[in-house]
Amino acid sequence: MTQQFLDPIWREILSDLFRQYVLNGGKLDADSYRADHEDWIEQLNQLEWQNYLKREGNNYRLALMSLLGLDNDDVKKQLNQCEKAFNVLRAHYKNAETRKTKKLIRDLARDIGLSYAQTVQTVRCLLDVTSLWHGGSSTDLESEETSYVIPGENIITNKNFDDFVSKIQKWSPPRVLPALEMSKSDSVSTNSSNPALKPGDAPRISAFISYSTKDKIYGAQVKKIFEEYGVECFLAHEDLEVSEEWKMRILEELQKCSIFVPLLSKVFRGSDWAPQEIGVIAGRKDVAIIPLSIDGTMPFGFISHLQGKRIPAEGITQDLVFPPLTKKHPHMIIPAMIRKVAAAGGYRIAETAMKSLVPLFSVLNDEELDQLVTASIKNDQVWSASLCREEYLPELIEMHRIRIESKKLTALEYQVKNNHWYEGPE
Repeated sequence: MTQQFLDPIWREILSDLFRQYVLNGGKLDADSYRADHEDWIEQLNQLEWQNYLKREGNNYRLALMSLLGLDNDDVKKQLNQCEKAFNVLRAHYKNAETRKTKKLIRDLARDIGLSYAQTVQTVRCLLDVTSLWHGGSSTDLESEETSYVIPGENIITNKNFDDFVSKIQKWSPPRVLPALEMSKSDSVSTNSSNPALKPGDAPRISAFISYSTKDKIYGAQVKKIFEEYGVECFLAHEDLEVSEEWKMRILEELQKCSIFVPLLSKVFRGSDWAPQEIGVIAGRKDVAIIPLSIDGTMPFGFISHLQGKRIPAEGITQDLVFPPLTKKHPHMIIPAMIRKVAAAGGYRIAETAMKSLVPLFSVLNDEELDQLVTASIKNDQVWSASLCREEYLPELIEMHRIRIESKKLTALEYQVKNNHWYEGPE
């Protein structure tokens, strides 16, 4: 059943990931793994970009396509579990009495003889290829009482699990079909005045979050939003006992950050260090400054010319942070937003990620447009999601039709129109 299509180093990495995943009981902390395998970070980025490796929260999981490229007993066991679940769901659709009904995950677990947690992981694997079988599912699979899945009509177009697997293998590797081999157009020139590198290769942008520790809850909220897009964050603690070493670290972070977010408050303004941090950052014209006000305190000193935004009662959201950033420095964050689209592991996730990019469609440079189109073609969670298929992608195509490479345009239009993978010209 397996197919040796993976690059040897990728196969080595994925085998090690799966071994660690099994040893940790189906959980593998992504940050810890990357820290322990720093020599593999570039390859891990590429595996995420190609959708062989999935991030769920901060945990790594191998996509079903990756499992099909490996060959060991643990992988065979996982694939056997997928086959059992697939057969039960196919029978569920074939039965006229159950065809229109939900299949509770707990009932599926009972039918295939697995624990609930094992069944959830098995269903997540199948959800990597929703266009071949999926009719619907609950957003949260962790609720044992209510979580469900609904097989769709496409499941019976697969005669059996081997037929299902053979269709998946036709897409590998990478998840661009043979008619869309486009190595030149996928590469990005580093000589561009505003390069948008491949998501796996893109330099990490960083944010300096300046705040009083009395307001640390807001600092954590900003950090969470940015880190979801791969933006590294440094949180300066206003009331630390500052040593000479710590002063140098703050200056270093202020000099290298791409984004500066002062969380303004009366306490912040009265601190010894905050005004100095603002003074340092004000001398850098290449930094995006996003002042956010906790208690009505407005930008002061060197940033008094900027408009601050008041943080609402519900706290800091992406809608508060991103507009000022994308208005002045759109190309600073667009590559990270495209990575979010490329890595989307669910319809709603894909819709949310794409919706954030819609206001920026008009400013996409050629490299960014190509990367977004490619990401949309490769990820069926994007082109098969209702809002992406019916609104967002048609708008992107209409706006940039003449700029999209012809083979990619053909593939994307076909997938959006037919809600099915494009397999090349007849």
